[in-house]
Amino acid sequence: MTQLNSETILITGARGKTGRLLLDRLLDQGVREVRAGTSRPADADLPGTTVAFDWSDASTWQPALEGTTAVYIVRPDREDAPELIAEFVALAGQAHVVLLSEQGTELLADDDWAPRVEHAVRSTTENWTILRPSWFDQVLTDERFYLDPIRSEATLPLSSRGGAIAFIDAADIAAVAATALGQAAANHQRVLTITGPEALTIAQVARILTDELGRPVTAADPDPLEGVTGAFERYIYAQLTERVANGDYAVVTDTVRETTGVAPRPLASFVRENRADLNGEIPSART
Repeated sequence: MTQLNSETILITGARGKTGRLLLDRLLDQGVREVRAGTSRPADADLPGTTVAFDWSDASTWQPALEGTTAVYIVRPDREDAPELIAEFVALAGQAHVVLLSEQGTELLADDDWAPRVEHAVRSTTENWTILRPSWFDQVLTDERFYLDPIRSEATLPLSSRGGAIAFIDAADIAAVAATALGQAAANHQRVLTITGPEALTIAQVARILTDELGRPVTAADPDPLEGVTGAFERYIYAQLTERVANGDYAVVTDTVRETTGVAPRPLASFVRENRADLNGEIPSART
């Protein structure tokens, strides 16, 4: 097992859904140095060592990587992510790279965006672990996704065409990531699909919201491209809907329990904990 008190681990996307939770976990586990990579270090209020890291500024990469033994990569949502990640991983030397990808990537064509991101890691270093989580529970509490319509319109407008999703809590993803980073040898060249305990249709999620929030919430299946601009963004949203409909995110695994020893959190528990936020009783504060 890795001696964590001798490790230096860089987390890209340290202010994000999994990155922020992973910071706390690694520090609690006694990692010698945890570097929180962010494009806005002056504004960051993060534990660990805050360092400048920006996918749009390659001059920040080498200083952030200097002396690292492991790196957690949150892929940037941009068309050139495969190329950027290949260049970045090449600078990481022998550091163990843990990439946050997505469930069902193996079902896509090799020349599709998500497989190309994974290939950028695997073809550049031998020291890798790929994490493939399903949809985050946190899309329900993020104002960039579904928080506002759940609060103000009592609607969950998620395009699915009746498909199911094995929603997973970001905290469970962070727990698996912490294990992959801290036990690199045991997770060498492993692909871990991470899901919650059950696959749920959007209608079932709406029923959970109704039961836990104490008010009716209905499911809607809107046009996934409504209001979406930009060719890459439209491509991603259209593909997501198609993949949900095809059941790509409906496969349930026991990876969380097998990796961490703890069962993944049910969606109902997540909604219950965030009831006040989802009901608009407290202001949202998302980054």
